Amino acid sequence: MQSSKGVCTAAVCWASIIAAFVVLENSPASAQFACRTTATDIACNNAGTVTSQFVNTANGTNQNATTTNSGTANGFLSLMTGGGNATAINSGANSTDIAARAMARGTATVINSGSSSGLITGDGVDATVINSGSNSSTGRIDAIANGGNAVVINSGHNAAISAVSEDGNVTINNSGVSLGPIAATTFGGGNATVVNSGRAGAFLLAGNNATLINSGNASGVTMQAGAAVLWSLIPAASAQLLRLRQSSSNPAPTR
Repeated sequence: MQSSKGVCTAAVCWASIIAAFVVLENSPASAQFACRTTATDIACNNAGTVTSQFVNTANGTNQNATTTNSGTANGFLSLMTGGGNATAINSGANSTDIAARAMARGTATVINSGSSSGLITGDGVDATVINSGSNSSTGRIDAIANGGNAVVINSGHNAAISAVSEDGNVTINNSGVSLGPIAATTFGGGNATVVNSGRAGAFLLAGNNATLINSGNASGVTMQAGAAVLWSLIPAASAQLLRLRQSSSNPAPTR
């Protein structure tokens, strides 16, 4: 589908984020994730060892999807399609991606205090990613807000950080390590703010009011650029995350 800000289909774009995930829908191969289902929540927990990727899907009206790993996992996703919230929490060891996606009006939250080695992604009307753990040297944090605010709080270690909102504000607070760039972008007139007291590869900001407060260390160049310039400089997968929300085949959710 053609959009004003990119060319993409929702299926292709979202596949680029969770290409490693196999939608198992609580199959026996993922039996270590024990799930409790009510009308308002599907909560799945793993304290053991899971060798397959796991997807927790909440389809009910205003039903929340919450997935928690305190053991050993191989990638997990909380997916909400009916209007609730999506939450993914890792305090254990995870070998691929961790993601929460709220497709309709909901909030996406990801909290990592363990170890991981892939994308850590929150995607919803509002998106928050909190990392105090260790993400591998190639792992990245992405917060994507469609209509609301995107927030990243990092006191851990990862390869790069990006946060984007089409209509709201973006805030990134880094007191940890980002080996690559910290990128904050707003497209709809919101504010882009980065506060750094840790280590960053570079700062890339674009928005109606772009603010950088840096008391830490940055090895690269600080830029305040137009959104088109900014998104040409950060990893392609991050741009695809944004285009997912711009695709006319997946219209923006409303509050």
